[in-house]
Amino acid sequence: MPLSQLYSSNQTTLDHAVVREQRAPTFTTAGLLDYIVKLVVAEDEAFLLVDKGAFRRLLTYTRPGLSDKDIPHRDKVREEILRRAKMVESRICKRLKGIDGRISFTFDAWTSEAGDPYLSVTGHYISAPANAPHEWELQSEQLAFTAIEGNHSGRNIGNILTRVVDRYDLRNKVSK
Repeated sequence: MPLSQLYSSNQTTLDHAVVREQRAPTFTTAGLLDYIVKLVVAEDEAFLLVDKGAFRRLLTYTRPGLSDKDIPHRDKVREEILRRAKMVESRICKRLKGIDGRISFTFDAWTSEAGDPYLSVTGHYISAPANAPHEWELQSEQLAFTAIEGNHSGRNIGNILTRVVDRYDLRNKVSK
């Protein structure tokens, strides 16, 4: 058997290790806004970042034809993030209203290093396909992450939890 046949059947490649050159996506101002929104959210940056001279100069350096009016300012970025958050909240609300069972809630309060108190609320429920109810799956949705105004009293936290339940219109789905 020729040597080439002996090794050709077992030979592997390094294709997975080679970084392929990717073409940059076509530039649009909507695409730029999308990337800036993702940057601000993923890196927990202040909206003010996009109004900083250094950031705006970086963008114009990478795309010299870019004018100041093409780069969104902080108010536009904030509006877009809030718009997307409302869309996600609406989808979650619709999903939760559509389940047949009850929803249980967990919450956790803590204080940041800066001394700011926060509360996170998560809803838990079981979902299953209508045609296969035995194939259930535990689901969880982050419903709120909010600053706690005032103290960590049971009354104050209870008021926050009630607002979250009402925001998603889930009073009839709360586990008892």
